[in-house]
Amino acid sequence: MLPLIRANGRDVSTRQIADAAGVAEGTIFRAFGDKESLINAAIAQLFDPLPLILALQRIDATLPLEVRVAEVIVALRDRFSQVRAVMASLGLHARPPIDDSSRLHWLQALEEVFAADTDRLAIPVSEFAQYLRLLAFSSAIEPIAGDRPLSAAQLAGLVVTGALRPGEQAVCPHHLVTEPPTTEN
Repeated sequence: MLPLIRANGRDVSTRQIADAAGVAEGTIFRAFGDKESLINAAIAQLFDPLPLILALQRIDATLPLEVRVAEVIVALRDRFSQVRAVMASLGLHARPPIDDSSRLHWLQALEEVFAADTDRLAIPVSEFAQYLRLLAFSSAIEPIAGDRPLSAAQLAGLVVTGALRPGEQAVCPHHLVTEPPTTEN
């Protein structure tokens, strides 16, 4: 269903959907009532976090950190790309209203991937997970990624080892000035 929506948007026909599902068109209407209800069910399926959670849980915790980071980036980027493609084909500019509590479950699964690295990371695992989420999201958007998108391995290398040459010291990000200085009257 989702590939048909990506390809056709709201112009997808119930005949196309029935043919892809291998059922009679009447079965579609008996199950969903109308095409809009079927599209809404497909959108709900798209935002279901369970496939992402399962993908994250399948990442082998014994792999090197950089490899796990790359696998997380691939899983998140694939999800964001699918969501973005379907939303664009349907002309949606904002995420439809859905239960947002499930987002916490996949963030928890993401944190579990890196739970063993707590002592190695300079930031809390929850913050690290959020950085990866933002990185994967932005790299899944073609205009942002540019004409030479970075691979998941390249992004993982940057995240894990940083951009500085070996031996160079970085300023701890928590020591950076984040608020403009106040002016006195």
